[in-house]
Amino acid sequence: RKKTTNLYLVVAYAPHSGLAAEERTVFLDTLDGLMQAKKGGEVMICGGDFNAGIGKDDSDGISGPCGQTRLDGAGRELRDILNIHGMYSPLTFCRSEYEGTWVHPRSKSLHQLDHIFMEKTERKLVRKCKISHMLVDSDHFSIRLHISLLSPAGRTKSIRQQRNGLDFQSKYGRSVSEEDIRKA
Repeated sequence: RKKTTNLYLVVAYAPHSGLAAEERTVFLDTLDGLMQAKKGGEVMICGGDFNAGIGKDDSDGISGPCGQTRLDGAGRELRDILNIHGMYSPLTFCRSEYEGTWVHPRSKSLHQLDHIFMEKTERKLVRKCKISHMLVDSDHFSIRLHISLLSPAGRTKSIRQQRNGLDFQSKYGRSVSEEDIRKA
């Protein structure tokens, strides 16, 4: 029997640092409200241009070792919301060809301003997340999130997984030998 998985998608565009602080506060309050509106059983994915550097390798599990080190004021505020809702950044736990999603026009340095967030409890769904080349005419790179919504019981094993899962002891009455491995 197939199980239905409902996705709750939140797409956001945060005010940039040149705008009034009140606009950022309204944005964060709205984002918080949208995250609270998620219903039980839904998988929430939140993505967009957050105009915030969230740093990397933290103790609260929001960002991992593959993120940028830059943590700014907007990133600290965003992290507070993410922490309240148990969210994390899959991109910062996966290696990517590019190290940022936006190139500063003067310094030409890469900045990670665009993000995808998911609940930490849904980490098992993520297969990979990476920064990709621009798919549309934009000054930002794209982020690709690959997730699997099939339950473990619904997945079929590949030939390699099946072969590696063989219990040679019970099947052949002996342990695996080098010759068995070569044959496999």
